[in-house]
Amino acid sequence: MSRIVNQIGGFLKMKLFGQASGTDVPLAADSDGHLQIDVLESPALSLNAHEVKLMGLTTAGQQKQLKVADDGTLQTSGGGGTSEHQLTGELHTETGLTTGHVLRATGDSTFAFGQAQHGDLGGVGSDDHHAAFTGTDHDAIGDGSPHHARSHAVTSAQDHSESGLTAGHVLRATGETTFAFGQAQHSELGGVGENDHHNQGHLLNGADHSASGLTAGHVLKATGADSFAFGVSPALDLAAAKGDILVATGADTLTRLEVGTNDFRLVADSSQAGGVKWAAEEKSVCIVAFESDTDVTTGDGVIGFVVPTPLSGMDLVAATAGVHAAGSGTGSTGIGIRRKRGALQVDMLAPGITIEVGEYHSSDGTPNASNDDLQTGDIIYIDVDAVASTPPRGLSVTMTFRKPAA
Repeated sequence: MSRIVNQIGGFLKMKLFGQASGTDVPLAADSDGHLQIDVLESPALSLNAHEVKLMGLTTAGQQKQLKVADDGTLQTSGGGGTSEHQLTGELHTETGLTTGHVLRATGDSTFAFGQAQHGDLGGVGSDDHHAAFTGTDHDAIGDGSPHHARSHAVTSAQDHSESGLTAGHVLRATGETTFAFGQAQHSELGGVGENDHHNQGHLLNGADHSASGLTAGHVLKATGADSFAFGVSPALDLAAAKGDILVATGADTLTRLEVGTNDFRLVADSSQAGGVKWAAEEKSVCIVAFESDTDVTTGDGVIGFVVPTPLSGMDLVAATAGVHAAGSGTGSTGIGIRRKRGALQVDMLAPGITIEVGEYHSSDGTPNASNDDLQTGDIIYIDVDAVASTPPRGLSVTMTFRKPAA
């Protein structure tokens, strides 16, 4: 029997001649790790000359079974080589693995891929999470012990406590491995829609607010205790009809004053809630019956005025008579106002005006409600019904007319 030993790429390739294919060759390591091959039909063959070592055989007497291949080379009985190589290299493959599983011992000489078990962990300190405690264990140790894996409510006051907290703060991550109580930050919120209310300060008329279907001139106003909407100005809400005006009844308070009668005017009146009222416009006309240097005499007046259209429909509401020089003696001076409408003539005062001796004017006449109205074309005259024993000089009468309320 002969042998050939070639060194290829740092490994030994050996051929044994005279051995049939499939023959088992016992292989053993000596105390130095050298290979000792016992060929069954020949004396022991030593390969010490080439310092041959078999990886993995480090103890004297440890055996590895070899076989002679068809080409006469030695191979391990499992068909694999004995060279050192990476566990994760291409020489090892596996199928059906599950992500996260590990290669773990399943016995003293077996192993397989599987899920790492919590009970396999080592180096668990007194304050590290573990699974050994039961409710009974927890009660025995007390609540001051480090946190463990007993199931309990995170809001339980018995199992958790904290101090110096601020109402509304939350437990939030402050880094990849740290957390603490603090105020939730707006930028960290998720699921915020574009129309959701939040606490960001912004302009009411800025880009953060939008609306549609608005009407120019409308304003944002309260529609209830907790609601609002765009609509006409609250001031405009008070107006109900053409011609209505708004007047103040007090500080920051408006009220509606309905439109007045045609030709009426707005006049101040403190007795009204709004301080003003609608009043008919008044017109006054003066007739000089006697010049200031002429004694007043009795008789129907021959000087009058014709009623124009602007006065048509008005009523006589007041009249005042005055003299340039007061009368004296006895008696008094009596004055009337006569209206001529076509052929019909009537007294507009009942009774007329009386100027006593020593008086210069009087307004005591009372309009006759049956004859106090004016029409376009009426002629108004001043009559003197009586005079004092020493008559006054000069006489003027001023008449006031007003359109009656509708």
